[in-house]
Amino acid sequence: MEPFKQTASFVIAGKRAAVEFTAERMKDRPNLTVDLQPVPPGALRFSMSGDFEGMGQIDGRLREFAGTVDDPAAARVVRLCDLWDALHMNDMSAGTRAQMHALEQMPPVPPGDDRYKAQCDYLETCGLLTDRNTRPDAPYKYGSGWLYRPAEPALVEEARAILRELDGGRIGRAVEPGADDFEEAEFSNSSDVIDSRDVVARIEYLRDYLSDLDDPTPETYDPEGDPKGDRSGAVEELATLEALEREAASAAGDWEFGETLIRDDHFEDFARDYAEEIGAINRDAMWPNNCIDWERAARELQQDYTSVQFGGVTYWIR
Repeated sequence: MEPFKQTASFVIAGKRAAVEFTAERMKDRPNLTVDLQPVPPGALRFSMSGDFEGMGQIDGRLREFAGTVDDPAAARVVRLCDLWDALHMNDMSAGTRAQMHALEQMPPVPPGDDRYKAQCDYLETCGLLTDRNTRPDAPYKYGSGWLYRPAEPALVEEARAILRELDGGRIGRAVEPGADDFEEAEFSNSSDVIDSRDVVARIEYLRDYLSDLDDPTPETYDPEGDPKGDRSGAVEELATLEALEREAASAAGDWEFGETLIRDDHFEDFARDYAEEIGAINRDAMWPNNCIDWERAARELQQDYTSVQFGGVTYWIR
């Protein structure tokens, strides 16, 4: 098997999710497998990460949320999370195969308790805190190093197949078409700062809400002919947000994964906050902060940004 990097982006019940699955050649640790044998030449290290209401190890959140979605395809997302657990960081096993198998039977560790200590105590009751059986000439104490866990090629291919299947797809709905419990957006063009992921999620929500209409555009929508009532506000909002997305996404490469939109009349305050964040100033110091031309500083910073329109209001994005 050769190294690879595979990504997938999809929408589940109106929420955007993205997953990256990577395989790379082992460069250093560990030297032994979970069977206490030398790691074979060219062994691959697998890792998975993503973005779903936060970045990094999202498999727990994603699995829990997918379990609530009424769509058969959601089961594929749950299965992907199972494979995530089986494949991720396969070069960092704290125990031998026998020790890890024993820990699968361990009772849950109460919140706040020392998990590692609980694992060691449990293995000691099993006679496996030090594994003397896997390799009698080299007993291995749990947690004394990292061991390599070879991945089953079938599981790797299954994970890659699911990612291909999910990429670009939509699973479930954020809301039923014309639902009475329509939710208002948590942002508008009066907001000082907007996260692009909130815009993406709102567009998906509105598309689901209007999905029973053939052409939900302001030019063609007839509120009097809508059996579910006047939804012209949602139609107008969707058109406005889609126009914003078209313009902003072309200016920001990571639109789907989180870019910041700054309202024009807030940009000077944003510049002050940014200067403090990068260590250029100390906010608590009077001097030289009270001598800085922040209007000019904001204009200079805007050279790295692109202006976009949100319902007639100018925002800046990089």
